[in-house]
Amino acid sequence: MGVTGYDVIGTVLGGAMLARLAYLIIGLAAIWQLMPGFQSFTVGEVDAERHLPHHR
Repeated sequence: MGVTGYDVIGTVLGGAMLARLAYLIIGLAAIWQLMPGFQSFTVGEVDAERHLPHHR
C-alpha cells in the first residue's frame, strides 16, 4: 500500500471497515512481537525471552 497506493487488504476483504479491522489486528500482533525487545531493557534479555515458546 505504501509504495503503490493500492489497498490489497481492502480489496480482498471487500470493504474499508474490514480492512481497518485487519490492519488493527496486524498492528497489535506486531506490537506483541516487539514486547520482549522492550522488556529486555528493564529485566534483561534472558528473562524477557523466557515467556517465548522455543521450537525445536
